[in-house]
Amino acid sequence: MSHVLVVSSDPIGPRMAGPAIRALEIARALASSDLEVLLAASDGDSRESFAPGVRLVAFDTRGEALREAASDASAIVVGGLTLARYPFLASSDVPLVLDLYAPFVLENL
Repeated sequence: MSHVLVVSSDPIGPRMAGPAIRALEIARALASSDLEVLLAASDGDSRESFAPGVRLVAFDTRGEALREAASDASAIVVGGLTLARYPFLASSDVPLVLDLYAPFVLENL
């Protein structure tokens, strides 16, 4: 079974911002497709998954837990400025999926 890592730069919890909600919904959709999904969230609440079939892991600003999760992934889904904050994700051999739903970086140009 493929192992997909979805990265949220915002915390996952009872109260979430838009990017966290989007990452959670992407993770839910992938899990419903018979994929093993790990949702890595910045300062997330790793005690609760918030979605069947989705495991949640919290990572801090150093990103060591994120680095470990990425090393086991078959694919990584990221959005926003995640690659700028954690460049080791871009330099790995794991295929990247970039979520550019709201490319605020491009909008600001």
